[in-house]
Amino acid sequence: MMTDRELASESGLDVREVAVIKREFQASDANKSGSIDEKEFTTIMQKRFKNASPEQISKLFTIFDEDGNGSVTLKELLAGLGLITKGDAATRLGVMFDSFDLDNSGTLEKNEIDKLSHFLGAVAARLGREGLVSKIVDHLDADNDGKITRDEFVRRGSKIAGLTVLLNISPATIIY
Repeated sequence: MMTDRELASESGLDVREVAVIKREFQASDANKSGSIDEKEFTTIMQKRFKNASPEQISKLFTIFDEDGNGSVTLKELLAGLGLITKGDAATRLGVMFDSFDLDNSGTLEKNEIDKLSHFLGAVAARLGREGLVSKIVDHLDADNDGKITRDEFVRRGSKIAGLTVLLNISPATIIY
């Protein structure tokens, strides 16, 4: 069994964040199997990502389930949260894009952009930056075709200071 310090080192999270997430994981692991299914994962993530849709949480489950076995271990959960909260801007943007690309097309279409805008708007409101979202979304669509590709999202998004501020989050303390 890895210590909290070892888990922190491996995930990029700090020891306090690991301890909080570990408690939540253990409380959600109903059958004490050491892994959580999508329903248990959803319980944890809905507390953290209050504005995320069920589809987005399901996408995150797929992303976090590294071995594709239909369950997420504590190590996978910590690694996933570490990526989306402590990874570099391109990594965080990539995971964010994937969680909003509900049809796996590689492009965010209008309905997915609307969900992205709603999500970013809720985060921005918590930070007192409400006017930021429409500017961000407009800037992400490089060719103004009404769609945002993964490349546009990651490449252009990493250059938008406001978006990187919205992504500079702590997994144990912020609720989106």
